[in-house]
Amino acid sequence: MFRISSFLYFQIIRISRIIFSLVIALASLQIFTTSQRIGSTALANPILPELSPDSTEVFSYAGNLKLTSYEDIDCGVIDIANGFAYFGTDTEPGRILKLRLTDFTLVDVLSLNSGENELTSAVIDTVNGYAYFGTDTTPGMVIKVRLSDFTRLGAITLNPGEDNLGSAVIDTTAGYAYFAAATSPGKVVKVNLAAFTRTGSLTFNSGEDDPWSAVIDTAGGNAYFGTDTAPGRVVKVRLSDFSRVGALTFDADEDYLESAVIDPAGGYAYFGTYTYPGMVVRVRLSDFTRQGVVYFDNEAYPNGAMIDPAAGYAYFGTETEPGMVVR
Repeated sequence: MFRISSFLYFQIIRISRIIFSLVIALASLQIFTTSQRIGSTALANPILPELSPDSTEVFSYAGNLKLTSYEDIDCGVIDIANGFAYFGTDTEPGRILKLRLTDFTLVDVLSLNSGENELTSAVIDTVNGYAYFGTDTTPGMVIKVRLSDFTRLGAITLNPGEDNLGSAVIDTTAGYAYFAAATSPGKVVKVNLAAFTRTGSLTFNSGEDDPWSAVIDTAGGNAYFGTDTAPGRVVKVRLSDFSRVGALTFDADEDYLESAVIDPAGGYAYFGTYTYPGMVVRVRLSDFTRQGVVYFDNEAYPNGAMIDPAAGYAYFGTETEPGMVVR
């Protein structure tokens, strides 16, 4: 855990295999506000973890849902108002799992069409009732799903070279989603949600490769993409004219930015490094500068993250055995 105001490392919880998106585990982050380390739990089998808001212990393991037929979950989104979460699988074809949050059960599975493989990024528009999943294919594809009846409505096949959609952000007010292609150099593809069409792409500069993490500040009008490079770089994109503003290169060993969260009101973004030990680098948005780093103890390879700006904490999940959530 990281207390955002003072940018300090606090504690971990261990689970057998941390799921990439941490969506369900952190659906009610407001309860995880302790600064006391309370221990860890190691589990035997691959599971989807739940951290229960009803638990009497703060930030403790509460239960699991085994998804033995649908392993390799690489992305997810949540619809808190309606009580569901949706997870994309790294399978051929891709599948989307619908989980009900109230009783933590798998209620439906949507299998996509042939060729719509390996779902590695996702965004959700809860106002209009749609989710969009990006594929790790060549070229990449974006699949649109209607949430009300959990049906596939269609897919966009992107242009050649717009491959391997490793991260995505959404601006529901403006009506656009931005899918990042993990290519060398990286690219960002802009999708018009109402028309569900590709409207353009932006190619990064040489060396700004493989953007596997992304965050968006819709009020400020910018998106930030973290690269899977050594050292890591953050590329700033202005949304109004869909242009590259610049890039921030991190210090030596601050490599492979595979997770990120943003606190627009507080004015910072935080990028996790896929390294041993893991690190979190803070970026100030106002002047786009690096503002320090926090090192994990022995926890490594953070590749999923969530933030609770109101409580002042960030949470990073590790791709380790056992998996861990660091806060």
